[in-house]
Amino acid sequence: MRLPFRIANSAGHPIRGEVRAPRDGADHGTIVFCHGFKGFWDWGGFPAFLDAAAARGYFAVGFSFSGSGVSSGDRVDEPERFAGNTLSREVDDVRDVVSALRDRRLEPAGRDPGPIGVVGHSFGGGAAILYASEDPRLGAVVGWAAVATAARFSQEEIARWRRDGWTTVVNTRTGQELRLAVSFLDDLETNRERLDIPKAAARLAAPLLLVHGDADQSVPLAEAESIARASSAHLVVIPGAGHTFGAVHPYAGATPTYDRVIALTLDWFDRHLQR
Repeated sequence: MRLPFRIANSAGHPIRGEVRAPRDGADHGTIVFCHGFKGFWDWGGFPAFLDAAAARGYFAVGFSFSGSGVSSGDRVDEPERFAGNTLSREVDDVRDVVSALRDRRLEPAGRDPGPIGVVGHSFGGGAAILYASEDPRLGAVVGWAAVATAARFSQEEIARWRRDGWTTVVNTRTGQELRLAVSFLDDLETNRERLDIPKAAARLAAPLLLVHGDADQSVPLAEAESIARASSAHLVVIPGAGHTFGAVHPYAGATPTYDRVIALTLDWFDRHLQR
């Protein structure tokens, strides 16, 4: 069963997504999925993961961050929201989705979400870890190719960004040239302690699984290793896997690598999350 939703975050901006409900009436708890930078909830193979989670007996929630700039389809059609996005905003969006679950405001109406776990890809993996460090009630956390830092810019890039008030980000999938405001940098500097991902991982009450490919050119394996060294995370390295584990957009079907990532993730939730 597919249940679309739209809620307002704490800043009044829309968060859109979908709940996948198990067909057989099982209810082991709830898994919340967080997409990565320039992504959206139904990118590529993400819905396939939600389907697999629902088939395993979980309610699976996919949502687009309020600053994704994507209201529908796969193009950024709200560039002003993308421009104003920050990592703190994404962490707060995860909180707002989890709060909506606990307050029983997401479909199916009135449902107790049970134990909640979060999983995120890339930038969303970082946001998931950061949020989880602030919510001791979460049952389990998984990071797919998770970033260890959002500060991924040279000093020259930062100087130009501050001079202009924005930087240009190219969406290679759509060819769109998107602006990202200097507020993104301000957030990283002002909230440096809150947004330190390895330190957040070290504070986690919930067990953390990291899944990373050793051929990831977007987020090097060294970033997962740095998170694992700082924490008690369990790191699984997938030989030959890139940043999206073989999944593409539009989705071209399952691959052995992506199937393994899904299986590792759901096995982790089976071990640590079920009611």
